[in-house]
Amino acid sequence: MIQYEGNDLNLIARLFGIVLMISIISCKEEVQAPPSDLIPESDFVGIMVDLNIIEATRSMHASKEQKLETHPSIFYRQLWDDYEVTEAQFERSFDFYRKDLEHMSTIYERAAEILKRKEDDINAAKKALKALGASAQDTLE
Repeated sequence: MIQYEGNDLNLIARLFGIVLMISIISCKEEVQAPPSDLIPESDFVGIMVDLNIIEATRSMHASKEQKLETHPSIFYRQLWDDYEVTEAQFERSFDFYRKDLEHMSTIYERAAEILKRKEDDINAAKKALKALGASAQDTLE
């Protein structure tokens, strides 16, 4: 699992907005049959969550002028392996889902909710650790 900080999720939300705007701006094409290897929506949402975490991590390192020790392509390969899909399969599924803007919007909303829960969990854990540290400090005094 990719490590990230709660503050990085704000960047993820911005990335979501950009991708959503691009999806909305793109033309609505005629209805087409789903690809034979369409990624199920629940897995697709998970992939979108993880992709946004990867991109936020990359962006965070770039903005802090830090270099990732691992080449970004390794993160993507691991993602495809974790979900047992190929990059081409993801692209076909993305193309299919993005043609129905309402459906794609729902996918992004679900992914954003998951990211928000992750952020809340991280913030709660930080608060608990801070409180635990204060308790430990009080005990030492």
